Amino acid sequence: MRGGGRVHGKVPRDYSFNLPIKVLRYGLRSTLSAKLIEKSVIVVDKLYPDERQMDSAAQMNSVPIKTKDALSFLKKHNWQDDSVMFVDDTENEYLMAAVNNLAGDKRVVNQENLNVYDLLKVNRLVISKSAVEALKGRLQSETGNYLSRREGKFQTEITSDQIALWEENAKAMREKAQTN
Repeated sequence: MRGGGRVHGKVPRDYSFNLPIKVLRYGLRSTLSAKLIEKSVIVVDKLYPDERQMDSAAQMNSVPIKTKDALSFLKKHNWQDDSVMFVDDTENEYLMAAVNNLAGDKRVVNQENLNVYDLLKVNRLVISKSAVEALKGRLQSETGNYLSRREGKFQTEITSDQIALWEENAKAMREKAQTN
Protein backbone atom coordinates (compact mmCIF):
# COMPACT_ATOMS: atom_id res chain seq x y z
CA MET A 1 0.00 0.00 0.00
CA ARG A 2 1.27 3.37 -0.89
CA GLY A 3 1.53 5.63 2.11
CA GLY A 4 1.38 2.75 4.55
CA GLY A 5 -1.52 1.64 6.66
CA ARG A 6 -2.61 1.69 10.24
CA VAL A 7 -1.02 -0.85 12.47
CA HIS A 8 -4.13 -1.70 14.48
CA GLY A 9 -6.80 -0.13 12.28
CA LYS A 10 -10.54 -0.42 12.49
CA VAL A 11 -11.91 -3.83 11.59
CA PRO A 12 -15.54 -4.17 10.55
CA ARG A 13 -17.20 -6.54 12.95
CA ASP A 14 -20.50 -8.36 12.94
CA TYR A 15 -22.16 -8.04 16.34
CA SER A 16 -25.24 -10.03 15.40
CA PHE A 17 -25.99 -13.31 17.11
CA ASN A 18 -28.41 -16.18 16.71
CA LEU A 19 -30.91 -16.95 19.41
CA PRO A 20 -30.86 -20.47 20.81
CA ILE A 21 -33.30 -22.78 19.08
CA LYS A 22 -35.19 -23.47 22.31
CA VAL A 23 -35.80 -19.74 22.75
CA LEU A 24 -37.12 -19.45 19.19
CA ARG A 25 -39.50 -22.38 19.72
CA TYR A 26 -40.68 -21.00 23.05
CA GLY A 27 -41.37 -17.64 21.43
CA LEU A 28 -43.40 -19.28 18.69
CA ARG A 29 -45.41 -21.33 21.20
CA SER A 30 -46.09 -18.36 23.47
CA THR A 31 -47.08 -16.11 20.55
CA LEU A 32 -49.50 -18.73 19.21
CA SER A 33 -50.93 -19.13 22.71
CA ALA A 34 -51.36 -15.36 23.06
CA LYS A 35 -53.21 -15.22 19.74
CA LEU A 36 -55.40 -18.06 20.97
CA ILE A 37 -56.19 -16.25 24.21
CA GLU A 38 -57.06 -13.10 22.25
CA LYS A 39 -59.43 -15.24 20.15
CA SER A 40 -57.84 -13.98 16.96
CA VAL A 41 -57.22 -17.46 15.49
CA ILE A 42 -59.49 -19.35 13.11
CA VAL A 43 -58.76 -22.97 12.23
CA VAL A 44 -60.20 -23.92 8.84
CA ASP A 45 -60.40 -27.36 7.25
CA LYS A 46 -58.21 -26.40 4.30
CA LEU A 47 -56.93 -23.35 2.47
CA TYR A 48 -56.57 -25.15 -0.82
CA PRO A 49 -59.27 -25.41 -3.49
CA ASP A 50 -61.07 -28.71 -3.94
CA GLU A 51 -60.70 -30.84 -7.07
CA ARG A 52 -63.90 -29.52 -8.63
CA GLN A 53 -62.62 -25.95 -8.44
CA MET A 54 -59.23 -27.05 -9.76
CA ASP A 55 -60.80 -28.83 -12.77
CA SER A 56 -63.12 -25.97 -13.65
CA ALA A 57 -60.28 -23.47 -13.29
CA ALA A 58 -58.02 -25.59 -15.48
CA GLN A 59 -60.69 -25.64 -18.18
CA MET A 60 -61.07 -21.87 -17.99
CA ASN A 61 -57.28 -21.35 -17.60
CA SER A 62 -57.68 -19.30 -14.43
CA VAL A 63 -56.71 -19.35 -10.77
CA PRO A 64 -59.10 -21.50 -8.66
CA ILE A 65 -59.07 -19.21 -5.60
CA LYS A 66 -60.13 -15.72 -6.50
CA THR A 67 -59.54 -12.48 -4.66
CA LYS A 68 -63.29 -12.08 -4.17
CA ASP A 69 -63.37 -15.47 -2.37
CA ALA A 70 -60.67 -14.36 0.05
CA LEU A 71 -62.37 -11.00 0.55
CA SER A 72 -65.76 -12.61 1.21
CA PHE A 73 -64.14 -14.90 3.81
CA LEU A 74 -62.61 -11.88 5.56
CA LYS A 75 -65.86 -9.93 5.39
CA LYS A 76 -67.75 -12.88 6.86
CA HIS A 77 -65.53 -12.64 9.94
CA ASN A 78 -65.39 -8.82 9.80
CA TRP A 79 -61.61 -8.88 9.31
CA GLN A 80 -61.33 -7.03 5.99
CA ASP A 81 -59.62 -4.03 7.62
CA ASP A 82 -57.31 -6.03 9.92
CA SER A 83 -53.89 -7.42 9.16
CA VAL A 84 -54.36 -11.13 8.55
CA MET A 85 -51.95 -14.02 8.07
CA PHE A 86 -52.99 -17.23 6.35
CA VAL A 87 -50.90 -20.24 7.41
CA ASP A 88 -50.92 -23.48 5.43
CA ASP A 89 -48.75 -26.57 5.68
CA THR A 90 -47.30 -26.14 2.15
CA GLU A 91 -46.70 -23.33 -0.32
CA ASN A 92 -50.10 -22.25 -1.64
CA GLU A 93 -49.55 -20.13 -4.73
CA TYR A 94 -53.29 -19.88 -5.47
CA LEU A 95 -54.09 -18.34 -2.11
CA MET A 96 -50.99 -16.16 -2.34
CA ALA A 97 -52.15 -14.77 -5.70
CA ALA A 98 -55.63 -14.08 -4.31
CA VAL A 99 -54.44 -12.46 -1.07
CA ASN A 100 -51.75 -10.29 -2.69
CA ASN A 101 -54.47 -8.33 -4.48
CA LEU A 102 -56.22 -7.39 -1.23
CA ALA A 103 -55.71 -4.04 0.40
CA GLY A 104 -53.94 -3.83 3.73
CA ASP A 105 -51.53 -6.19 5.39
CA LYS A 106 -52.56 -9.67 4.28
CA ARG A 107 -49.98 -12.41 3.89
CA VAL A 108 -49.71 -16.12 3.19
CA VAL A 109 -47.05 -18.20 4.93
CA ASN A 110 -46.36 -21.91 5.09
CA GLN A 111 -45.86 -23.36 8.56
CA GLU A 112 -42.12 -23.84 8.03
CA ASN A 113 -41.57 -20.11 7.50
CA LEU A 114 -43.78 -19.02 10.40
CA ASN A 115 -41.90 -16.83 12.86
CA VAL A 116 -42.61 -14.75 15.94
CA TYR A 117 -41.98 -11.39 14.25
CA ASP A 118 -44.62 -12.00 11.58
CA LEU A 119 -47.10 -13.33 14.14
CA LEU A 120 -46.72 -10.25 16.31
CA LYS A 121 -47.07 -7.97 13.31
CA VAL A 122 -50.52 -9.28 12.32
CA ASN A 123 -53.76 -8.98 14.25
CA ARG A 124 -55.52 -12.11 13.00
CA LEU A 125 -54.45 -15.64 12.08
CA VAL A 126 -56.19 -18.10 9.76
CA ILE A 127 -54.58 -21.53 9.92
CA SER A 128 -55.48 -24.84 8.29
CA LYS A 129 -55.88 -28.04 10.28
CA SER A 130 -53.00 -29.63 8.39
CA ALA A 131 -50.78 -26.67 9.35
CA VAL A 132 -51.81 -27.05 13.00
CA GLU A 133 -50.83 -30.71 12.90
CA ALA A 134 -47.54 -29.89 11.17
CA LEU A 135 -46.78 -27.14 13.70
CA LYS A 136 -47.67 -29.46 16.54
CA GLY A 137 -45.31 -32.09 15.19
CA ARG A 138 -42.61 -29.50 14.50
CA LEU A 139 -42.72 -27.97 17.95
CA GLN A 140 -43.02 -31.26 19.78
CA SER A 141 -40.34 -33.11 17.84
CA GLU A 142 -37.84 -30.30 18.17
CA THR A 143 -38.50 -29.51 21.82
CA GLY A 144 -40.89 -31.72 23.56
CA ASN A 145 -41.60 -35.31 24.18
CA TYR A 146 -38.23 -35.22 25.82
CA LEU A 147 -37.57 -36.95 29.08
CA SER A 148 -37.06 -34.51 31.91
CA ARG A 149 -34.17 -35.59 34.10
CA ARG A 150 -35.60 -34.03 37.23
CA GLU A 151 -39.19 -35.15 36.95
CA GLY A 152 -38.70 -38.35 34.98
CA LYS A 153 -41.74 -37.78 32.79
CA PHE A 154 -42.46 -36.71 29.27
CA GLN A 155 -43.29 -33.09 28.63
CA THR A 156 -45.17 -31.78 25.62
CA GLU A 157 -45.71 -28.16 24.78
CA ILE A 158 -48.77 -28.12 22.49
CA THR A 159 -51.54 -30.37 23.72
CA SER A 160 -54.59 -31.74 22.00
CA ASP A 161 -56.65 -29.65 24.44
CA GLN A 162 -55.18 -26.49 22.94
CA ILE A 163 -56.00 -27.66 19.42
CA ALA A 164 -59.54 -28.50 20.53
CA LEU A 165 -59.81 -25.02 22.04
CA TRP A 166 -58.64 -23.47 18.74
CA GLU A 167 -61.30 -25.42 16.88
CA GLU A 168 -63.98 -24.41 19.41
CA ASN A 169 -63.01 -20.75 19.01
CA ALA A 170 -63.18 -21.10 15.24
CA LYS A 171 -66.62 -22.71 15.49
CA ALA A 172 -67.85 -19.96 17.82
CA MET A 173 -66.57 -17.27 15.49
CA ARG A 174 -68.25 -18.96 12.49
CA GLU A 175 -71.55 -19.09 14.39
CA LYS A 176 -71.15 -15.45 15.38
CA ALA A 177 -70.48 -14.50 11.77
CA GLN A 178 -73.57 -16.41 10.61
CA THR A 179 -75.80 -14.61 13.12
CA ASN A 180 -74.52 -11.20 12.00
